[in-house]
Amino acid sequence: MATLLIGTAATHGGQKTDRSVRIRPIEDFIQAQGSDASAAPFNYIAWADPQAGLLMPVDYAGLTSRWLYEQSGGNIAIDTKIEGTVIERPLADGRAEVTVLCHTRNAIVVVVTLEDGAALLGHTPFELLAGAQPALGECFLKYVFINDAPGAPLPDLLNIQPENLIYDLIEATGMGPLSEAFGVPDGTPGRAQMTQVGLWERASGKGATADGFPVEHIKLQVLPH
Repeated sequence: MATLLIGTAATHGGQKTDRSVRIRPIEDFIQAQGSDASAAPFNYIAWADPQAGLLMPVDYAGLTSRWLYEQSGGNIAIDTKIEGTVIERPLADGRAEVTVLCHTRNAIVVVVTLEDGAALLGHTPFELLAGAQPALGECFLKYVFINDAPGAPLPDLLNIQPENLIYDLIEATGMGPLSEAFGVPDGTPGRAQMTQVGLWERASGKGATADGFPVEHIKLQVLPH
């Protein structure tokens, strides 16, 4: 699904598809992420599963891999690959509706508990810097939001106001070492799978859509031998 959507949107090669829709490079989005450098390496969005009590940061913009490379003097190089596109449609009020489609491979992932932040899969950036083994995976990100104007700088996801968000989806998987906190011997191979859907315009205040998130799913398991 991710490859199909990105491939279809990118076939226009950066040109306008018609008089109203404009295709922008994914770099316009990636370069806007991690805008608060003082918060690095925790300066990007993470997703939660409140029912499971889990939080799963995914390095969708390559910020952690870049931080590790810089902090290690080039000794830690994670080959994170990012592709995608940005679709921009002008609105009658002068603003723009923006759809970001971002596909990231070899992304650093970590799953931690919401209660105390204990790492269950993978390791934190500081642990990776000290030589720990990373958990790596793949994610597809789709965000639809309202921006100030056509061609305006794109926002950091952390800075988008809720009233400007329309829809978001992330599907991600990651594999790496589990910790003893998961109830297995430290280093046991594990796998995480996450799906998150946000319907920001449809928050009902009731049931599954009460907070606008009908899907908030993170599953963590031991890899079969």
